Amino acid sequence: MKRNRSSNKSKSKKIEEEEVVDKEEEEKIQKAIDKVEDFDEDEYFKKKQKTTSGEDEEEKKSEFVKELKEKIAENMKISIESIHYDAVKFIIKFSSSNNEPHTVFLNNNYLKWIAYDDNQNEDGKKNVFDELISSLKEAGELPSDFESIKKNIFPKMQVRVTKTVLRLQERISHKENGTSDPNLGKEERSEIPKLPATSNELPWKPVTEYLGLDLIYDTPTEFLMLKPQDLQRWGKTYEQVWEVAMNNLKEQKIKWKKLSSGVFSLRPGTSYEAPTLLAMAEQLFSLALNGDPVVLPISKSMVVITGSNDKDGLETMLQVATNQASSNDFFSGIMMTYRSEDSKWVEWTVPSDNEFAKDFKYLKLFTLSQWYKHQEEFIVKLGEVEGKIQPFSVDEENFTTGTAWKKGVDCILPETEHVEFEFPSSEKKEEIPNAFVIPSSDEEFHVSFEDVKDIVGKDRWKEMEGFYPKLYYVSKNSYPNDSEIEKLKLKKLDI
Repeated sequence: MKRNRSSNKSKSKKIEEEEVVDKEEEEKIQKAIDKVEDFDEDEYFKKKQKTTSGEDEEEKKSEFVKELKEKIAENMKISIESIHYDAVKFIIKFSSSNNEPHTVFLNNNYLKWIAYDDNQNEDGKKNVFDELISSLKEAGELPSDFESIKKNIFPKMQVRVTKTVLRLQERISHKENGTSDPNLGKEERSEIPKLPATSNELPWKPVTEYLGLDLIYDTPTEFLMLKPQDLQRWGKTYEQVWEVAMNNLKEQKIKWKKLSSGVFSLRPGTSYEAPTLLAMAEQLFSLALNGDPVVLPISKSMVVITGSNDKDGLETMLQVATNQASSNDFFSGIMMTYRSEDSKWVEWTVPSDNEFAKDFKYLKLFTLSQWYKHQEEFIVKLGEVEGKIQPFSVDEENFTTGTAWKKGVDCILPETEHVEFEFPSSEKKEEIPNAFVIPSSDEEFHVSFEDVKDIVGKDRWKEMEGFYPKLYYVSKNSYPNDSEIEKLKLKKLDI
């Protein structure tokens, strides 16, 4: 009997121990659940950046992108080679099998993926890819029921060079896939390169010479440019959809941040980038500013605002702009102001007597330089535009811009303040028998852009339609003759 009692006690103890273990397991599971529910992606990534070397981070990003490209290629029925990864902007671009262009911003999905990777949660990592692919597939053609998606339609502020690049990208895609665009097929080949609108383009609303608004459909993974085909399917006019987009934007809560006395910044929302808020210019007049509102849309995540008479405010604006100019989401370094009398945005220039005038001018020239480089990159990729593309050069001492018109070749010239010409040196060298002769170098001189156009004539100096920043085509046969060179010399600049 004693033995039996002892056996019962042992059994009872074992059961109690098992129950304790079960409770401990339950607590562990609950803690794990709580940890997932309380997970803050932004905070996690900040900590991650502090504890992970840049080398390790790039390795993880490469692993993420490699797997994503494989998934996209498999599910969208395209080749991996046609999926282009931009490590600087952390985006991928590709066109689907029906030539639908996609630009996918990777940061948010990467944050989720890296969190699951650290926890060795393979199912979680797979779900990140599955959700992204599902979203891309659904985005191939927008739903036919306008009412169900109209809340996701917004305007989007774009720099004009983006319009040029999108047209070039579409031509590149057609070239790679052996297809053609109906609009482009109607264009007759011309000596002057042109870049007409494609059949996928809606009109855009110009805001300034270099900014304008497009219509987009916003999704969790990317934004999609609306097309004429979308409006036809919905039975809506451009103006009707535009009104919906603007109403959606006006319903968004504007996020103001005071940077210092008289200086404010606009922050992006969940469905729009910061520069898009300039579509609601009337909001600026509610701010306490010293002078007219002066705006700098320096990046997609920040627009800085101060008063035209606020010297300290302009200094703060310059400091912020200098830090943001090298960011991946750089937008524009050209200052603007809003004219309420005719409801227009116009370029604003810092008065010449302001100590920061040259710094702001350099910021503008830096912007134009970046835009020209971006445009040139895709012109070269297309490989169909004939002519030598001349550089947009910035003189960092005199804060002026220039380019060179070369003799004997077809040239594509950017719009600059002055143009450089070369001509054989007139200096005579004394001839010495049997001596090694060093050929004399060409002399050069610079003439203002406007004087060149006046002397050479518009018929030989033609703007290339559809390109921005502006480009001009000059054939080798249009190079100035000796008489014109002499006239140009009389106009040469002292630089």
